[in-house]
Amino acid sequence: MKLTEKRFKYTFFTSIFVGLAAHLFALTNVLQNYDNISQTPVGVGTGVTSGRWVIELLSQLHIKYGVNYNIPMVNGLIAIFLLSVSVCLIIDVLNIQSVPLCCVFAGIFISFPVVTSSMFFMYVVEYNSLAAFLAVLAVWVARKYHWIGLVGGTLCLAVSLGIYQAYLPMTASLFVILLLKEVLSGKSRLLTVLCRGVLDLFTMILGFAAYYGCMKWNLAKHGAELSDYQGINNMGNISLRSLPGLLKRAVGDIVKMPFIDYYGISSTVVVRIAIVILAIISFVGIVYLLWAKKARVSLILECILLCMIFPLAVNGITIMCSESEIYTMMVYGSVFIFLVPVMVMDLIVQNADVKINKLSRRKLYLYGRNSVAALLILVTVQYVWLSNGNYMAMYYNTEQTKAYLSSMLTQVRMTEGFNTSLSWAFIGKVSDETFHNQWKDSNKFHYGGNGVTEEKPLVNYYSRKSWFWHYMGYVPNLVDNDQVKELRKDPYVKNMPCYPDYGSIAIYKDTVIIKLSD
Repeated sequence: MKLTEKRFKYTFFTSIFVGLAAHLFALTNVLQNYDNISQTPVGVGTGVTSGRWVIELLSQLHIKYGVNYNIPMVNGLIAIFLLSVSVCLIIDVLNIQSVPLCCVFAGIFISFPVVTSSMFFMYVVEYNSLAAFLAVLAVWVARKYHWIGLVGGTLCLAVSLGIYQAYLPMTASLFVILLLKEVLSGKSRLLTVLCRGVLDLFTMILGFAAYYGCMKWNLAKHGAELSDYQGINNMGNISLRSLPGLLKRAVGDIVKMPFIDYYGISSTVVVRIAIVILAIISFVGIVYLLWAKKARVSLILECILLCMIFPLAVNGITIMCSESEIYTMMVYGSVFIFLVPVMVMDLIVQNADVKINKLSRRKLYLYGRNSVAALLILVTVQYVWLSNGNYMAMYYNTEQTKAYLSSMLTQVRMTEGFNTSLSWAFIGKVSDETFHNQWKDSNKFHYGGNGVTEEKPLVNYYSRKSWFWHYMGYVPNLVDNDQVKELRKDPYVKNMPCYPDYGSIAIYKDTVIIKLSD
């Protein structure tokens, strides 16, 4: 891989440019979601109890050297840089030669909704991007160095999973696309392709085994157990009875992507139409390559098999997290649906030995390439727009939450009998009909993690105390859950009105009672 090569330079700088267009708002503003506010000014979130043993190691280094500050510009730029290098590795391992196609895929990769969702967790965005980089690097090393690369690929994948487990489908999807390209190129025998497929699978199995072993060792070292949050303690535990349903769901979600909003990936009509047209172009290109190469039945069957496996690889997170909620940040593997038409169009012109009129092949390539490039540019523009829309929604959500809790603190301080030694008790959850964020009404700006939800606004999350601390300079001492349960049963509290009505804040039993709902 020569970094000075034209295609890599253009790919890298396109990624940087589009990355800034999509994410500069997040880099130059402080956008708080439920987790980010609690990890300010320092913190990396949960570590070994969530299976993220590498995060635990990084956390210890940060404590020792004091380097992990939640600084949007620094963390965001590191993330964009790592992802820009990642897309160059993808271009290299697939040997994509067309500079325009390299650049348009770079735009998709860096503006993808998953990256935007990651930016909401700015305190850890650089580490999530490192996990994505290592997931790609695992494939690059494994394919570039063969048997020696098996060790390198295993280590890269183990560390990637130790940072963020959801990016395993990226590795799987890229391996499948590589195998598909080998079949379509016709330069490898069936047995060779099968052996490489087995080796790719073996790399992933070893990588997961290494990750799992290190995770178990770290759990034992810290005397901890896996948390049940999001079903992390049951990740990968699949019964044979549930497997057919999971496989059907994994494939079905990808097939239905043009007709549903797949975790923000296909939230607009333009993106959905583009996905359909790109799928048709990919299908026609694959059929053309097989026909032009006069492929044997065995290779055709292998191509069909890989095309059937591809949706499973892309949406493997459905199988991995069968008992937990899936949100935008977890589906980075789906970005590779946009890589297939790029690979196919580039392969058509690379196949110089295709026995068909050269001029006809050239015209087909140009029409196909230009169509793919135009569609991917259109999708990129949509994703840049959606990214900035999500950031705007998060900005107003941050401001409203700050203002709402600031007003609440003022009213608490004005309550008769208040003094700073009193503990606080929040009874219920905010159900204030006058507290409304207009961005909640949009069905576009709701990427996972942005906190703009009707069911649970930011004021109702576990990190409420952090808002008082960071924005008002006041740290309330909260009573424990058992005391809250007892107070809820108290007749005095039951008869109190709900916030923000007059009388919803009172000093009772040496405690500040803030009744949010019945």
